[in-house]
Amino acid sequence: MNVERARTQYPQLDDEQLIACVRAGDSSAVAELFLRHGGAAQRVAFSVLRSAADAEDVAVDSFHSVVTAIENGNGPAVHFRAYLFTAVRNRSRAVLQERARVQPTDDNQILDSIVPDATESINDEMRAAFGDLPSRWQDALWFSVIQGEPRAVTAERMGLSPNSFTVLLRRAKHGLRASYLSRLASSTEEPARCAEASARSAV
Repeated sequence: MNVERARTQYPQLDDEQLIACVRAGDSSAVAELFLRHGGAAQRVAFSVLRSAADAEDVAVDSFHSVVTAIENGNGPAVHFRAYLFTAVRNRSRAVLQERARVQPTDDNQILDSIVPDATESINDEMRAAFGDLPSRWQDALWFSVIQGEPRAVTAERMGLSPNSFTVLLRRAKHGLRASYLSRLASSTEEPARCAEASARSAV
């Protein structure tokens, strides 16, 4: 499975090399970039949105937009994380603007709270959190979230009905979020805030 290949073959490559692999159509390099930067992207989004669920969606959407740009010959050649964080911030602002249409709020104060780039330890926590998941959950996340495969296609691949797969994917995303935030809460400099986010994700 490409996730296993990413775990063993790609951690030694730098981001510039991984980007070149993505341009060449190597999906395992995509998986490594996600494991390496997905958690940090979610942390930045959470700093803006204060919602674990929204942060996850924004991080995944932004990651896909950057990877798609790379696959189409555009996007970054180096500094993947900086490019991804820019996409996350832009998408987060769009989400805040959408929220404001429903309930006005002081978004400027929230935007000012964006934290600096997460440390490399966050990458290890994301990788470990993914590894904690059952193999079926890993498969669901790999094909649907990392690869961006249509849910109906992944459902058929896994021998599930579309509705059953939707339930499975929801559980997998919740499991990844809970595992990641739980690990982050024990290692970050701000454990109280991360613990609160973990509690919210369980609602």
